[in-house]
Amino acid sequence: MFSDCDDDYSFDDDLEYGSNSETSETPQIERKYNIVAACDVISEMNKYIDRVNEIFKIKRSLVRRLLVHFKWNPERLIEKYYESQDDCEGLFKEAGIVYIPESDESFKRQISRNSSDGTCLICYAPNSETIGMLCKHYFCKSCWNIYFTTQIMDNGIAENIQCMETDCSTFVSENFVLSTISGEDVQTRYHQLIAGSYISSNLMYKWCPRPGCGNCAEVLSLDVKHIVCSCGMEWCFGCGEPDHLPLESCQILKKWKQKAIDESETNKWLVINTKECPKCSAAIEKLGGCNHMICNNLNCSFEFCWICLGEWAPHGSEWFSCNKYVEDEEHVAMLSKERKAMERYHHYYDRYWTHKRSRELEQGDLVMFVQTKSQYIQDRLNVTWIEAQFLKEALNVLTKCRTMLQYSYILAYYLVRSPQTVIFEENQKDLEHNTELLSGLLDNQNFPRDEKELLELKMKLNDRAAYCEKRRIVLMKDVQSGYEKGIWKYRTVF
Repeated sequence: MFSDCDDDYSFDDDLEYGSNSETSETPQIERKYNIVAACDVISEMNKYIDRVNEIFKIKRSLVRRLLVHFKWNPERLIEKYYESQDDCEGLFKEAGIVYIPESDESFKRQISRNSSDGTCLICYAPNSETIGMLCKHYFCKSCWNIYFTTQIMDNGIAENIQCMETDCSTFVSENFVLSTISGEDVQTRYHQLIAGSYISSNLMYKWCPRPGCGNCAEVLSLDVKHIVCSCGMEWCFGCGEPDHLPLESCQILKKWKQKAIDESETNKWLVINTKECPKCSAAIEKLGGCNHMICNNLNCSFEFCWICLGEWAPHGSEWFSCNKYVEDEEHVAMLSKERKAMERYHHYYDRYWTHKRSRELEQGDLVMFVQTKSQYIQDRLNVTWIEAQFLKEALNVLTKCRTMLQYSYILAYYLVRSPQTVIFEENQKDLEHNTELLSGLLDNQNFPRDEKELLELKMKLNDRAAYCEKRRIVLMKDVQSGYEKGIWKYRTVF
């Protein structure tokens, strides 16, 4: 994770830290967040320590230990420091630090002495050179190395490693650990854990949730939520989940997921893998992302919509809509209150799950198919790699639209109906309709045979993808405007 970088990760207090890269010197005034590579985390941490140490002017390792204790909140640390200026020893003790002023030469001389008989009290090796910290507990270097390696490699602990002496609560400094441990893999893992501790303890930082990415985001304000990582992952800084716009509230998303777990215990039909053909009742399994279904019964071949089970042909008409929850007054009157709530929830959950599942399928099989078709175009029609990227670009738009539609149904479930929600549903319907058309175009199994068919395919995909992106932005702006004006009212009080 750190091996590809040139930064020196030593915590030696005599070394200078900082980055002279163009990225670190570029003004960040207009930016709402920064993407920090894994190999730059330690450098960022060291710059953070240096800023705080302008006040303390002590060893940097001690400042870092204090910042860890105060969860990297420099304001709280400095406030506590000024409050306890007459009792600085108490501040260090609270953080588990045995601090001896630099002027105390008598104690400094004691740190290098051996135990009285030169025997390590752990392994009992005679005449062994023992080393220790300011807490005056001494053991041989081999035992310290074994102890630290176990903590780091087996237990995943780098922060808050305490002295080996029983009942000693003194925390071990980084300098002491690094001067003792052996093995490049152990040192690399130690630096990774230190960096991870810094990120997890600092409210302004979070790791990118994409597996294997290794980047993290630094926000300049906790109001920032939407993050686009350099790896391409779009995610929410508030909850660490993939970006869930147009649903702004992480709390509502959490409530929705918990409700799905609770409901699934008693309502197994919520998670639907198969449905019956509305014409002949044959079991149909959804294997692709497109919601245009054709019954596999040769005597039927009925074309219908997976979401609403209605005939597919009318989906192109303006009057047709399967995204809205329509209450049939006569039917609803016959239902109990609980059943009404369950049917309404199922309406939105089914559509949420369908788009989620479609996106997952498209990110698997459709990605492979698009790659195959792209390579075919390059090989057979003498097209460059760049010219064949229109397929991938259209697929990226499809993924964004699927994601937005998925979370839009959570928002729709919790919104109180109003004239504004009617507009929201119309925008949602338009985006959903065109997303299905784009999915169908990408999933078309026909390969272009000549330049004319290639140009036709490219024009169709580019036009449809551009329109989908336009409708996605329209839906997002409409929802954002509702947030800013305080229009949206939720059914549940949080």
